[in-house]
Amino acid sequence: MRKNLLNTAFYLLLVLGLIAVVVFVFKSLNRPQDDEAPPQAPEAIVMMSTDGVVSNIERRLGAKTGRQVEAECPDEVDKAEGTTFSCDVRYTGREDKIAIATVVIDGPTGDFTWTSESMKKSSP
Repeated sequence: MRKNLLNTAFYLLLVLGLIAVVVFVFKSLNRPQDDEAPPQAPEAIVMMSTDGVVSNIERRLGAKTGRQVEAECPDEVDKAEGTTFSCDVRYTGREDKIAIATVVIDGPTGDFTWTSESMKKSSP
């Protein structure tokens, strides 16, 4: 009886050992290689308000034209460097666009530069 119990325990340990070896081999084969980089998570888009951009355009173009102007930009834009967007510029209270300002986010904290191009009215 004791011999049968020892044989059963031996076979049980042998089977458990084989299962452990199979699991180890399976996990080793499915592990990414050292030269394979894990996939990168996409960067989260961080939005920023354009209120400061609008104020800057209105102040500088107003000073240049000698009249009050209004800039109409998207409410929020991606804060990432290289983001580009346009703003329509009009004299305050008027509907006709007088310029288009092109804005580029060029710094990690939302720093920006902009240029404007005046809208020329075509001759009839």
